[in-house]
Amino acid sequence: EEARVLNNIGLLYDAWSDYTTALAYFEKSLAIRRKIADNIGEGITLNNIGNSVKIRLSQTFRSVYTFPSD
Repeated sequence: EEARVLNNIGLLYDAWSDYTTALAYFEKSLAIRRKIADNIGEGITLNNIGNSVKIRLSQTFRSVYTFPSD
């Protein structure tokens, strides 16, 4: 239950574009899920971490590289 709540809080921060805080909550959730051997929950949290990191990298890429428009 605690791991699920932490994961959901992470999703809220992710939706608010606060990726650092979101990842902190995901990591807390992941630690609990690994400790209790919740493989399905672990997969869900790892997926959320991947999505959050992907969004952050995408934004970083766009801010570093500017492409000319036709």
